[in-house]
Amino acid sequence: MSLINNISKILLINTLVLIFLIIFLETLLYVTRIVIDRPTVGWIIPTKEMRAIEDPCENKETHPILSHVHNHQNKCKLLHGQTIGEYIYYDDTIDIKNKKIIVALGGSTTDGFYKHYSNGNTWPKLLNDLLKKNNYNDWIIINGGVGAYNTSQEVLKLITSTLILDKEIKIVISLNGINEFPNYFGTNEFLNKNFPFFTRSQAYMIQEKKWLLQSKQYFPYFPNINSLIKYIFGNSDYQISQRLKNKFDDGSFVNIYNEGSNIESVIDRYAYNLSIMDAVSKVNEVKFYSFLQPTMGLNGIQNKAPINTNDYKILNKISDDYKLELNELYDKLRLACNKKSYCYDITEIANPDGDNYYDERHHNQNGNVIIASEIFKQIKNNLN
Repeated sequence: MSLINNISKILLINTLVLIFLIIFLETLLYVTRIVIDRPTVGWIIPTKEMRAIEDPCENKETHPILSHVHNHQNKCKLLHGQTIGEYIYYDDTIDIKNKKIIVALGGSTTDGFYKHYSNGNTWPKLLNDLLKKNNYNDWIIINGGVGAYNTSQEVLKLITSTLILDKEIKIVISLNGINEFPNYFGTNEFLNKNFPFFTRSQAYMIQEKKWLLQSKQYFPYFPNINSLIKYIFGNSDYQISQRLKNKFDDGSFVNIYNEGSNIESVIDRYAYNLSIMDAVSKVNEVKFYSFLQPTMGLNGIQNKAPINTNDYKILNKISDDYKLELNELYDKLRLACNKKSYCYDITEIANPDGDNYYDERHHNQNGNVIIASEIFKQIKNNLN
């Protein structure tokens, strides 16, 4: 009996020591992230943002062409619409053979899988509501937006997925702009010029000859230890960016590198992508619309908000450096957009007049209502 008691004591002591060591390591790593100015992931319990990744609606996985797609596994419970593959259908039934289709493309503002920005009330969902409200009952919206997509992913999705759908697609709408930053995907000038459709993840896979697992599977506790494990085994975004920081133009790309690209900047890339989306749509007898999206911090009405409002609090958190970079980008995007008859600059709507934004890059439901209404006004003549 004493032997059993001794073994029990030893197990208990070892268990307590192990728990102490785990908590100590978690704490040490938590403090280390603060010291080296890395984003916090929580302590013992992950942050709300980290826990959200566990939601099948928000989890993503690697795609060989599009860089990433939603990893919903048919388990995503949406507030509005239903998930079928890469798309969300805003209709009461899957049988839509007699419906005319509008496909929405874009980044996180468009993404119907994201529920946190506007409780699922994205502009495509609200545009679908406007169709019903105005008796366009033979039309529905299919939402193909994916968080972090820019026009490079949109044009690839349009060609490889959207236009081959066995549906009566009549209109394709792209809301874009904010994700066109030169370094948005962790790339550099060499990649932006010569491989404008590559993201950092795709460059990593080519250079390292490895398949990158981008799906996020987090143990629900001790996020700092989890982060360290992912760093050691090479699955952290930080590690990938460090590895590739100055190595994009080495021999890893010699087999696919072609001299003489016409893409000299992200503005060239943006204009090229819009031209391709319009041309491909025309070939398939589809009307293409591109809308340059409004965003907080742009000079003018997007940089003003009533004092003590939600928008005012968000606006005051934006750095001057971000505003400078944002306006330099948008000044050029506007010029490129205005040269195309199918591109509409709507950057001066849904401004921060009190409660239109969720954060500096995303509108809430109130802002999305304004965006959907403006898009409806522009496409209305093509709904008859």
